[in-house]
Amino acid sequence: MNRRLAAILSADVVGYTRLMREDEEGVLEGIKSIRKLIIEPALNSRGGRIVKLMGDGLLVEFPSALEAVRASLDIQKNLAEDPSPAGITYRIGINLGDVITEDGDIFGDGVNLAARLEAAAPQGGICVAASVFDQVRDKLDIAFEDMGEIELKNVDRPIRTFQWMPRVFPKTEPQEPAPLDRPSIAVLAFTTMGADSEQDFFGDGLAEEIITGLSKLAGLLVIARDSSFVYKGRSVDAREVGRELDVRYVLVGSVRASGTRIRVSAQLVDSEQGVHIWADRYDRILDDIFEIQDEITQCVCAAIEGALSLEEQRRAQLRRPESLDAWSAYHLGIAAHYAAQQAESSEAKLEAERKAISHFERATVLDPRFARPLAARALVLRSLVIQNVLRGDEAQSAIDEAIRFCREAIALDPLDSAPHVTRGMLLGIRGDDWSGALRSIENGISLNPNSAAGFYERGQVKALGLDPEGAIEDFETGARLSPLDPRMLFRFPLGSWALMRLGRYSEAAEWGEIGVQEIRSVMFPALDAAAAHVALGNNQRAEGLVAEAMRRQPDLTVENLRQNLSYAADEDFKEWFFECLVQSGLPKK
Repeated sequence: MNRRLAAILSADVVGYTRLMREDEEGVLEGIKSIRKLIIEPALNSRGGRIVKLMGDGLLVEFPSALEAVRASLDIQKNLAEDPSPAGITYRIGINLGDVITEDGDIFGDGVNLAARLEAAAPQGGICVAASVFDQVRDKLDIAFEDMGEIELKNVDRPIRTFQWMPRVFPKTEPQEPAPLDRPSIAVLAFTTMGADSEQDFFGDGLAEEIITGLSKLAGLLVIARDSSFVYKGRSVDAREVGRELDVRYVLVGSVRASGTRIRVSAQLVDSEQGVHIWADRYDRILDDIFEIQDEITQCVCAAIEGALSLEEQRRAQLRRPESLDAWSAYHLGIAAHYAAQQAESSEAKLEAERKAISHFERATVLDPRFARPLAARALVLRSLVIQNVLRGDEAQSAIDEAIRFCREAIALDPLDSAPHVTRGMLLGIRGDDWSGALRSIENGISLNPNSAAGFYERGQVKALGLDPEGAIEDFETGARLSPLDPRMLFRFPLGSWALMRLGRYSEAAEWGEIGVQEIRSVMFPALDAAAAHVALGNNQRAEGLVAEAMRRQPDLTVENLRQNLSYAADEDFKEWFFECLVQSGLPKK
């Protein structure tokens, strides 16, 4: 048995099964052509030895990590500049490690890790272990993105990885996409009602904190304080501010104090029409002025994020299809995804989500550097799995694909919180890494501390994972930050599940019943409420709720429900839950 240190390159074709189904002969010819004209010349010139070919993939050994990376760059850049007519793209993973050699083949953990890195690589990109990056960091004039420590399937410890994606886009894509018609906002200094200098200090500080908070929202251009505060003390119309600062929205507000109480009012104005699209008022006791400032900032930023999303969806729906840019196409996708959450059948839900994916794919074509549509496609796939539309192997494939979308989105825009949050939930429903799921979501929350979605998703991971008590607090925080976000309604069935795990059956029944009334598109609220009522001895109500769940999903059985919830923690609780449902009339098969 011989051992040696080697750089191992693992590569395969992205979406090979789908491509073969669509054009088997064309794909096979395309792979042969790419190997002959691009891959083999790149490997031979860099000292690579092909260990084995595996249909859509290959395993290659190099004596040098630097040469392995150089060969990979040659391959991916050539494929990006001259794309395959059959739509063939590769992802590549590279590891530096100890290998066992025998009869020309190589084995060992170093080889296995290279394969896992390849699975984590973005489409058309390269993913390398930290050991490889350390060998090349000062020797190549390219930028690798630090992805931090990530969890890889069947690897028992987090691995620090670095990713590269081509900055040359295929010739079939627009070389210079039109600038995104993204929203922009100016936050004016808050008016203080009275001559108290402390109120003035509070109002200015609050506006500055809101500017900072809004600046963390991906896709929103926020005018700097030095420009927006020139209007302080002046009576100006929001339309005038919009024209002068070239912004779509203006946030105005006021501060009024009386004794130990303070009232803050805020209004979001469409500067083109001069109409209010959101307004709220916050009454607080003046004890810790900075704590109050932080709390109101968080509420205002989260509310504005939700209001802007709805307004941008409305604007996109008013535009002619031929005039859509990537930003508008993305928001049409979000609108379709929200509609899917209210669909009353699996067929209608699937159709709405297909429309959403179509809009997201168009956004990516219009601007391949726009990260949000990739994260949104992951969100759609996650929704189809959680709501039992996709099951079994189809569900597992969807989760793996969605995680890849998130990684690609993070590589494009590592400061956007959304793909970190979505990736965390996906790691959770994969069922093998609850701690990694929480880390990813908390990374997203650290990038945007006002993310209602972040708190909601963290609550979901806690409810289904290892901290049901912490879930309730996160759900309540998310709903407080963005009470109009449609996904917040799903906190009721999830909260019901968490409360049952805590033995708080009366509260669980209440949360489940609210979910039954508010969400008419899925069966889970009725099932949660039914189990809680069984625990309370309300068997007749439980039977009625199970009947309602079966009306919503006629093929519902314990068997497919068990499959759908396989990722959820606490096996003893799940068995109790299934038994309650059988007792209430749910078929076992």
